[in-house]
Amino acid sequence: MKTAFATATVVLLAMTFAFTANSDEPVEEKTALSFNTSDIGKELLDTLADSYELRFQEYRSGRSGPARLLDINRELYEQQRESVAADQRLIVAEQFLARAKEINAIAEIHLKHGTGTRMDLLDTRASQLRATIELENVAAL
Repeated sequence: MKTAFATATVVLLAMTFAFTANSDEPVEEKTALSFNTSDIGKELLDTLADSYELRFQEYRSGRSGPARLLDINRELYEQQRESVAADQRLIVAEQFLARAKEINAIAEIHLKHGTGTRMDLLDTRASQLRATIELENVAAL
């Protein structure tokens, strides 16, 4: 019985691997940004990115509101935008918008479950709209 179960598990894993390896789904390429800044600037970027991740986890779990997270998102975007070459500014703006969309989606969930406020949702929606406008402006350059 144990041998049959182990064999079935191995076969299932092999099939999953084969499907994944031969999948037609597009593979998302992550473009590595190169920041042209001092060591202190790089440390600031790393600190802001870490701060964003921790605040995001707190907000997602309902332990904090979105206000500081929205501030950190904008601050991270502005610092990244100032530190990359012109040809990478569009990528930075796209990432800024993606983060804003994530924050807004969580605000919608929190409101739906009664753990968030309409004001939080309006704040996150406004932030997402500002990020959309910023992306459009960068793309137009």
